[in-house]
Amino acid sequence: MASAFIFAFDAIVPLIIIACVGKILYRLNVIDDRFIDAADRLVFCVCLPCLLFSQILSGSADLSGGLPLILFCVSAVLILFAVLCAAVLPSVKDRRVAGVVIQGIFRSNFAIFGIAFTVSLGGNTAGAYASAAAAFIIPIYNILAVVILNYCGERSFSLQTLKKIGLNIIKNPLIISIFLALPFFFAGVRYGALPAFFTAAVSDVSALALPVALISIGAKVTFTDFFRYKYALAAVNFAKLIAVPLAAVTAARLLGFDGPRLVVVMVLFGTSTAVSSYIMAKNQSGDPILAGQIVMTTTVFSAPTLFLFTFVLKYLGWI
Repeated sequence: MASAFIFAFDAIVPLIIIACVGKILYRLNVIDDRFIDAADRLVFCVCLPCLLFSQILSGSADLSGGLPLILFCVSAVLILFAVLCAAVLPSVKDRRVAGVVIQGIFRSNFAIFGIAFTVSLGGNTAGAYASAAAAFIIPIYNILAVVILNYCGERSFSLQTLKKIGLNIIKNPLIISIFLALPFFFAGVRYGALPAFFTAAVSDVSALALPVALISIGAKVTFTDFFRYKYALAAVNFAKLIAVPLAAVTAARLLGFDGPRLVVVMVLFGTSTAVSSYIMAKNQSGDPILAGQIVMTTTVFSAPTLFLFTFVLKYLGWI
């Protein structure tokens, strides 16, 4: 069990260090608000689309034995999204906050951190399941995030609003990258089969997404914001790291999932909120300050909660 905690710790601490570097650079005036705005646009318009494209085409094409798991994960994400919309939208007055809260709970850091953690806990079999699931889950995450943030960014709801939301979805760089990647995926063309010069360029640009986004988050995060959003952060962290993974694992177990497949469910729903959610909130009419706080707090607290889930499931003999 200690190895699971160490793995989570080693994966999470570098993210916190990079964010701290962003704060230091901002305090030393090495970077300023103009740099952060430009960097966020770069990540949103170029780096994240390249990362998403490569992640989708890196997913496993072999769905044998994994199709029930994929169907469960997709259904669970859609149900979770619907429940969150029904619960959060009527109760949170600030719609920009509501959209970020919903995104912060349903969207996990599965692509960057989750798949590697899944392999560490469940071996290559779990990794294959995770890769296959990620090819479907990651596009769904991004589409739902664009929809809810655009919807919450509008003060009124009309036919004109629907047209505007639809246009924003079509023009969103992440959505464009998804639709560019899916034909290759379903045709069986994987990332490694594409020309080397192309994948090298895409991979280099993709590698900028995480560190640049974290530097931007770290630069803008302040302790006063923690107190300003304390209730929202407490609710999101409890739901994201405890309530949702507990419900998902319980449901998966009742449906007969165990071993590597249950590991995938636990990690998919139990990892921290995706770093890209901050960039998405900033560019899609959300509250970027709260989004950054959610990323940082769920990243810190996900290490002990994942360790606890792993310990309990191992003790019960489920994984």
